[in-house]
Amino acid sequence: MKDKNLALEGLRGIACVNVVLAHFLFSTLGYMARYQYDMRDVPMASWFTDLVAHAPFSLAFNGNSAVCIFFVLSGYVLTAKFVATGDVAALRSAAVRRYVRLVTPAFIAVIFAWIVFRAGFIHTQTAPQWGAAGWVPMYYKDPVSFGAAVFEGAIAAPFFGQVSLNNPLWTMRIELMGSLLLFAVHALFGGRSRVLLVLWFAAFAALLMPQSIYFIYMLAIVAGSLLHDVEAWLRRHPAATIACIVLGLIGCSYEYSSTYAWLNRVPLPNMLPFAVDLNTDTRGFWNTVGAVLLVAGVLGSPATSRFLGWAPFAWLGRISFSLYLLHWPLNFSLGLNGTKFFLDRGLPHNAALMAGLAVFLVVCFLAAEIFQRLVDGPSIRLARYVDSWMARSSPKAA
Repeated sequence: MKDKNLALEGLRGIACVNVVLAHFLFSTLGYMARYQYDMRDVPMASWFTDLVAHAPFSLAFNGNSAVCIFFVLSGYVLTAKFVATGDVAALRSAAVRRYVRLVTPAFIAVIFAWIVFRAGFIHTQTAPQWGAAGWVPMYYKDPVSFGAAVFEGAIAAPFFGQVSLNNPLWTMRIELMGSLLLFAVHALFGGRSRVLLVLWFAAFAALLMPQSIYFIYMLAIVAGSLLHDVEAWLRRHPAATIACIVLGLIGCSYEYSSTYAWLNRVPLPNMLPFAVDLNTDTRGFWNTVGAVLLVAGVLGSPATSRFLGWAPFAWLGRISFSLYLLHWPLNFSLGLNGTKFFLDRGLPHNAALMAGLAVFLVVCFLAAEIFQRLVDGPSIRLARYVDSWMARSSPKAA
């Protein structure tokens, strides 16, 4: 089996910080999301904010591209042992561990969000009064029982994508369903036919995510697993690798501004009624394509891999899942309240925003490090124990 790829860890960490920045900026500066979600009727505060809201600057807070990168990385990493050994038992083991590994920390993060909300630290309903985005009151507006929080963390989020306490967990359904489907098609076709592998994966993905852009996000997972097939070739062809990185960054920075009017002229397939009309969510499509190309470029570029494998980036990758799970309730408590705190003390708006962001990020990083040690790391060990226990308990073949 391949050793852990620190470059991919670094890329995952940077992508996670991207998500955190997106949610903070979109909460406190609603107009920063103007081109991310095609809200061109939202007035801009100044020419400078309009400039920064455009690509390439918006690449720093394009959270949609970041989660697409997560899906591609999952496909690549989860099939690494099987590709290296050809042992189907590796897929069985990974499938057994997947629910425990994903849902245990996600469940605890949901309970954490419930505690923060119940304790009264989240004030989304009054945030627009001091300048927060108008969409912020959509969240944490209705009381949630502890039983509902338990159900959301254990069942509703991972199986149905239903989230009210920790919205970023909508990705858990794609991660869980996509990875289990990935293990199944690789076990059946991994050593035989890549065409059949992709076709069967796509067919079941369409059934699981009917008429939804989530179908494309599922395909990102299987695409990530297929990057093993081209990794060595890319390393021998640096020009192709550079092209993947450049085109990947273009795809990942795609948004609904005039910058990408030329790309909007490319006709995309309408797969209704079986899947989705890609023309209704061009950002989802191009961000996914960009994520696949970018990860491919990183795999094929030793220089880029060395850069992303730098210790601080690798550390971000190590805490990235914990950071992803915790930042939403922290954003709507500490992020919003911290910014208001500095505003109330007379700081200019932008200065208060930067001060609030700095405090928010520091606390997020510290909380993620603690969560990784106390929850995420032990959940990985628990998943391994469950796999080992089930292997010992299963009847031996005669």
